[in-house]
Amino acid sequence: SPDHVHVLTPPVGECSPEGLDWSSPNPFVRYRSLLWVYRLAIELGISDSAYVEIVDRIDRELEHGFEPTPLTANSGLGGLPGTVFVKDETNQVSGCFKARHLMGIAIYLAVIEAKTGTRIESKLAIASCGNAALAAATIARACRRELNAYVPEDVSPFVRGELDRLGVKVNLCRRQPGVPGDPCYHEFTDAVTAGALPFCCQGPDNAWCIDGGQTLALETCTQIAAEQGKARASIDRIFLQVGGGALLSANILGLREALKAGLLERMPRIYCVQTAGCAPLKRAYDGTVKRIRESVGGTEGMGDQELADALAGQPEAVEEALGYAREHAEEFMWPWEETPHSIAHGVLDDETYDWYTIVRGMLLSGGYPITVEDDSVVTAFELGQSLGVNVCHTGACGLGGLVDFGVRNEMGAQENLLVYFTGQVRGEVVTEYGVSVQSRVKE
Repeated sequence: SPDHVHVLTPPVGECSPEGLDWSSPNPFVRYRSLLWVYRLAIELGISDSAYVEIVDRIDRELEHGFEPTPLTANSGLGGLPGTVFVKDETNQVSGCFKARHLMGIAIYLAVIEAKTGTRIESKLAIASCGNAALAAATIARACRRELNAYVPEDVSPFVRGELDRLGVKVNLCRRQPGVPGDPCYHEFTDAVTAGALPFCCQGPDNAWCIDGGQTLALETCTQIAAEQGKARASIDRIFLQVGGGALLSANILGLREALKAGLLERMPRIYCVQTAGCAPLKRAYDGTVKRIRESVGGTEGMGDQELADALAGQPEAVEEALGYAREHAEEFMWPWEETPHSIAHGVLDDETYDWYTIVRGMLLSGGYPITVEDDSVVTAFELGQSLGVNVCHTGACGLGGLVDFGVRNEMGAQENLLVYFTGQVRGEVVTEYGVSVQSRVKE
């Protein structure tokens, strides 16, 4: 269950690859024995077949339902050593990974309805700058639920048009002078207080979105293992972009589940990528690291990676500092003071809402936060387009962090590196590579 800084406790129970349902391509069916919502359903007396029907019923209402998205192994990408695995979510339901998060909540609501025999009539609410709202609209429509979306007043005309077409009530939110934080999030929380259900991608507001997001890590581990011809995936480093943090927290927890289930050899080093235009997560990491260094000593003069490796070797000191951070959250995470700006607009959350789980994941794995300039994001975007992938700047931001890391650090020729392309360019754009991009948001 989540607490005030969002700490999820994994459910009791072990699983092996033999316990997964390889007959289904749908990740919410294939990996159901590793999902909290499935275990809840079983505890409530809902049968396995009834759970599968719940998932299938929602999936049938989508024009193209959930199935594995592509993963490619790339050597020499951007001059990087080793193998760069690219997980491409640009053709995911609604064109973005966020549909996984929202599907987790949708299944939870359907499970509760199946148990009680009563339709949940409350309206749904989400705060978003675009992609999450489109994902929520797509899943909500499949479930025949009303959705209120709280979006910036300068939301793109394309996104606004899609939300209107999908039957969403759109609420435009304006920043107010002297009021810190995201105005969309403020209005969203007001709506939840008034009775709306949080249908969102902020873990502290609805932990079931983290459950759905785990399917991305589980599916990726399965695909990498197959690519490597091994039973368990070998991943050395993962570089993921961070906005509100649900992608990272879900994948950290999903990787741990994959490790327990025998899908992953070991936890990789976890690197979280934000842009210089808005980097609240790095402040939280730096504040936690300061407390650890005060207690362990001997870390003076170390570079970022050397320090990260040293701290990972001090788990007791890490947990002690995290315990303090958890009880004094306001000293570690607060809204970015300036209006955020970046070409990767989808990672400009004023706060990293899931910060605690992410900071812990980085510290215990030997990873750390990477802050990139927009030039690096553009480089990553161009690399993605050169691969023929319809990835947007936000969706390529993690690769930008890997490119920056490669400039500053030595990596082995045998390393296995992982990035996600998390979202597509919206509307029609022709790049210098001649890629004609069309939105893939479904009716």
